[in-house]
Amino acid sequence: MKFDIQPLYATPVYTELLDLTSNLDLIQDEIDLGVTTTSFNLSGNHKFSELGHGINSEGFNGDWLKDKGCVSTIKALSDAIERYCEFIGFQNTLLYERTSWINSYKKGNYAHIHTHSPAEISGNYYYKAEKDSGSIFFETPIREAACSDVWVQLSNRFAIPPQPGLLVMFPGWLSHGVSTNITDNERISIAFNIKFKYKKNN
Repeated sequence: MKFDIQPLYATPVYTELLDLTSNLDLIQDEIDLGVTTTSFNLSGNHKFSELGHGINSEGFNGDWLKDKGCVSTIKALSDAIERYCEFIGFQNTLLYERTSWINSYKKGNYAHIHTHSPAEISGNYYYKAEKDSGSIFFETPIREAACSDVWVQLSNRFAIPPQPGLLVMFPGWLSHGVSTNITDNERISIAFNIKFKYKKNN
C-alpha cells in the first residue's frame, strides 16, 4: 500500500530572531531613540480606544520607522521581506509601500482579533517584551474547519510568544490578535503593512 497526504493551502508565517549579524544593537538603539520622541495615545483615551492598547499619535497611515530614521531596522525588514517573498514565489519585491506604527501594551492591554487587509504582508518587530506580556495569535483562514468535529483540531489558535529582537511576518488577510499583557512591564512593538506596486502591462 502506498499513499500520500498533501497539506494543501498552508499559510506561511515568517519568524526570525534578529542577532548581531542583523545589526541588532543598532536596531534597538535607533528604536530606543525613536521611542523617547514618540507621543502615545493611551488605550481608553483616544480615537483608537477600541484597540485595547496604546499607539503613536500618527496612527496607522504614517511610517513611524521612516519618520524616526530607523535605517538599520528598515534594512533588516527589507531583507526579511525579500526572503519571505522568495519562499512564497513572489518576485516583485523591490516596489512596495510601507506603513508602520508603534504599539504600547501596558498591564491589562491586548489587541482584538482583526486583519490588515488590503495589506499583502503584515508584521511585528518586538523591541521590548517578555514572555507573558502578550502573545500574537493567529486563527485559521479556513472557517469551515472550525464548524466540524472532524476538522476542528486543525483550527486551533497558533500563538507566538514575544521576545526582544523577534520579527514576525504573515499575510495581511490572516486573522490575528494579541493576548492580554499580564505583567507589570510595558511591551513595545513596531507593526507594519506592506502593499506591493505592480507593474502595468503595456
